[in-house]
Amino acid sequence: MKNLLIIVIIGFLALANNAQAQKKIKESDVIGTWKLNIDIDEAIQEVKNDLDEEDNLIGKLVLSSVSGLIDNIMEEIDIYLDFQKGGKLEILVNAFGEKEIEYSEWYITKKGELFIEDTEHIQTDNDRFVMTSNGIMVPAENYDEDAKVFLVRVAD
Repeated sequence: MKNLLIIVIIGFLALANNAQAQKKIKESDVIGTWKLNIDIDEAIQEVKNDLDEEDNLIGKLVLSSVSGLIDNIMEEIDIYLDFQKGGKLEILVNAFGEKEIEYSEWYITKKGELFIEDTEHIQTDNDRFVMTSNGIMVPAENYDEDAKVFLVRVAD
């Protein structure tokens, strides 16, 4: 189950975007607990819209058939990231009534972006987050478009 969750999360992070202005992140902005939110319906709709006309029918049928399944699965999964002083990160996954905790590390880059170390030590562009003017964090790769994946603070 852990590998499936990691694949799903990384896949949806790849679809992430945001329409807010970016601000440099400071350690005090990050410390605390954040909830990972994934807008599955929007992400799937964007993929449907991106299909070209020749792939349209088959691609949209496949996406329509799996979108409900993915949505139901994601309703059963809550992911919390507890950013601690000293660059320590605790990731709590509540899935299907079971809890799992992963540990990782984080730091702030010279550009003022939050970088989350991958627990598998594989670095991707989706490991970098920026903070928007409204205080949510989104993947840095496409921060200037609508967010499909974002972090919202739930506790200090």
